[in-house]
Parts: sequence; structure tokens; C-alpha cells
Amino acid sequence: LGANDRRAIVNNDIVNETAYKQRLRLTRELALLATKNGEKCLWVGPPHGRTKTDFEQATLYKMLEEALEPTSCQLISSNHYKAMGCDGVHFNCREEMDNARKWAGEISNAIKSLLSIY
Repeated sequence: LGANDRRAIVNNDIVNETAYKQRLRLTRELALLATKNGEKCLWVGPPHGRTKTDFEQATLYKMLEEALEPTSCQLISSNHYKAMGCDGVHFNCREEMDNARKWAGEISNAIKSLLSIY
């Protein structure tokens, strides 16, 4: 889910129910498609960012949790990371490289740990 999805779903801390339901449906369809033959699915949620409000971030995670609930996809949260990059969404500046490596390492370890359970 990109910044445009976030902005379509939440504007001035008010949820656009039509956009929310559309993103929910599309996310669920993708997760169901990914797991239709019994494949494993790990969905990495987005980190927080300096351009997101706490309400926007919480709404995104609520939608992801709701979308993935009827599937076998497991959500891996990046919610405790805050991307402060050049665009405020991604870890895309030199100053962010340490944070990006830390995030990537943690997500990689979470994936390895979850895959060892399967």
C-alpha cells in the first residue's frame, strides 16, 4: 500500500469508507490468490513515516489485519519503525541507511523464523 492508497483511505483523519473497502477487497483478493494452492504467505506491513499520522497508520494496519484474516497470510508488522527518508515514506536517504539495514535485518529474521515453523 502506497502513499496514494493511504491518502485515499484517510483524509484529515476521516476514513473514506468506499476507498477503505476497495483496498480491503483488493488486498484480500491478492492474499487469497497468493495462497490458493496452499502456498505460504507472509505480508510485510509498512513502517510508519514522518508524513503519516498515527491515525492513518493505525487505519492501514486495521485494514491489512481485516483483509488477511480469512487467508493463511501472516502479517509481519513494521509499525514500530519510522521512515524518515527524503520522501518521509521510504528509507531512501543516506542518513537513513543504518535504520534501513536495521529494519531489513529484523524483517529478514522474522521471515526466517516464521518459515522455520512451517
